Amino acid sequence: MRGATALLWSLCLGLAGQSCFAQLTDDNLTFAYAASPDIALARQGGNVQGRFSRTTGTIAFDPATQALRFKCPGTDMLLFPSAGNLPADEGTLVFDQCYDFAARLAENKLPPVNHQLFVNHTQGERNPFGCALFYETRHDMDPAMLLVTFMSATENRKWHYESISLKRDAFPAGQFFRLGLSWRGGELAFLVNNQLVRKFKLEKTPFVGAELRLGGTGEQALAGKIRSVKIYKAACF
Repeated sequence: MRGATALLWSLCLGLAGQSCFAQLTDDNLTFAYAASPDIALARQGGNVQGRFSRTTGTIAFDPATQALRFKCPGTDMLLFPSAGNLPADEGTLVFDQCYDFAARLAENKLPPVNHQLFVNHTQGERNPFGCALFYETRHDMDPAMLLVTFMSATENRKWHYESISLKRDAFPAGQFFRLGLSWRGGELAFLVNNQLVRKFKLEKTPFVGAELRLGGTGEQALAGKIRSVKIYKAACF
């Protein structure tokens, strides 16, 4: 088990939460990525300049869902500069996305996999630095649940983990839903379908890396689809 305790909240589709998207308007938008048949083409805000890290064919446009399909294991990801796009002190990040992976059953004893949606880090940093949002799969998990984890560096250069647990029957594989984060000062919240579902304290602001990365590589690549990504310069709490 990790050194920092991951707190789990079980959510279902009809669970009452705090609606928080009313104040997130285009006036507060700093970054927008919309899937396109030309994968490197983005509808962009701020000074974003999108590019591939590699192009080996593990990202493809799916015309049926108008989304980018990511495969795991994979080597493709989308990279953008954080400057002008990812506000460090206050902001909201929202994915319109779906996952496409099965539960890891106890009898399989397969190693854990983190399907990364978002990473903010500085390339070449040797110590823990930055943060990430990912789906986490382990063989010791309840196969009826889906674990979403936020990982961030702490003041003592170790990793801090916080999680929410979603019911798979409410959020089945292949079904798009909004998943995101909102932060201000020393607090951060998980967002699910325009609802604030859990808020927690941070030791420090983790959004300080030079690079904004969508997707992952190798066994940490996303198995799923991303239709759009938006970042606002305002928190929704």
